[in-house]
Amino acid sequence: TLYTVTFDSNGGSAVDPQEVEEGNSAVLPDPEPSRTGYSFAGWYADAGLLSPWNFSTAINSATTIYAKWTTNDYTISFDSRGGDAQSSISVTWGNTYASLPVPVRTGYSFDGWYTAPTGGDLIENATVITTAADHTLYAHWTALTATVSFDSQGGSAANPVSKVVTFDQAYGSLATTARTGYSFD
Repeated sequence: TLYTVTFDSNGGSAVDPQEVEEGNSAVLPDPEPSRTGYSFAGWYADAGLLSPWNFSTAINSATTIYAKWTTNDYTISFDSRGGDAQSSISVTWGNTYASLPVPVRTGYSFDGWYTAPTGGDLIENATVITTAADHTLYAHWTALTATVSFDSQGGSAANPVSKVVTFDQAYGSLATTARTGYSFD
């Protein structure tokens, strides 16, 4: 009598069933199944995954064997792109990033962590991990601006009286003024 041995991959890649002659044993599937974000942890005799399957067990009825999986952890590195260095963290597949660091960079405001140095997707604490590999997140920054006021020190009113400048950029053209009997330095 032939019995069918079914392999329930529990969300992993499909595994072909085997037809086994009564009293013989099933053969360990090769290759083993795969599942994004998980490592294969063996075959089990029960859906509760409590009893590992012994492939020398004689088959005497239709049988289902169940795959067990362990969730993978991944290392997340941070490229703060000019900000202070950040230590890498470990995250578990399917969970959120949870506690992303907040770097500091003089003259800039931090816009968040992204999947690429420019562009890319914003990654926040509540973002669920969908990259099944160690990966790097990149800081995006916006240069701060300031208003510069011009004091003509007794000369005519400065033209303009103020302007907005951006950190780490040239001031550009400055205000002009005049004062009788003086040259503007």
